[in-house]
Amino acid sequence: MPALPSKDVAHTEATDHRILRYPNSSPLPQLQVRGKPLTCFPARSEALVTTRDYALAWENLAQRGKQGASRVAEDYLRQAVIDRPDDPVLLAATGFVEQSHGRGNQAREFYERALKIDPLASDAATNLGIIEAREGNLKRAVELWHAAFARVPNRSAIGMDLAMIFCAAGQNDVARKYVDRVLEFNPDYGKAKSLRDHLNQDPVQCKP
Repeated sequence: MPALPSKDVAHTEATDHRILRYPNSSPLPQLQVRGKPLTCFPARSEALVTTRDYALAWENLAQRGKQGASRVAEDYLRQAVIDRPDDPVLLAATGFVEQSHGRGNQAREFYERALKIDPLASDAATNLGIIEAREGNLKRAVELWHAAFARVPNRSAIGMDLAMIFCAAGQNDVARKYVDRVLEFNPDYGKAKSLRDHLNQDPVQCKP
């Protein structure tokens, strides 16, 4: 699912790695290959493809810039979240749709629901943090971003947002720690390098 950086709203992909089980599937046939049994996995039945599958597939296409995919993904997501209202991936994805349309209150509701079900839902936490920061709730934004960045330190935009907040608050040592963490996972990230240089200037400048 995409995550919204606070400034350029670029997309970052995230993948739901959970494997759904299908207990009603028929027993798998066995083949003999040089005397050893080999299990053949049948192709997935079209009947087992759910609205959730279509929603996340079309969302992936939308992230890759396929024309018209965003509208189709949104339609499927809205239906899927009705069918599965306790799925944090779908809730966070629907919150992203609302946030993309500028409907912050609706987006907040979906993100909060996702985090209540799965406190480790990093995309929900990241994007909710953006809403909080834009509304001036910096303490809440920092809490959300810090927890998310600890889980996904390769998400450079989160670390940069934290560094900028602490730099603006005059906590330059804390800001440097976040910049160093960003560069640990993304050593060629130009904005992080620039901010590190500005943090080492006298006076300190808070700009990437």
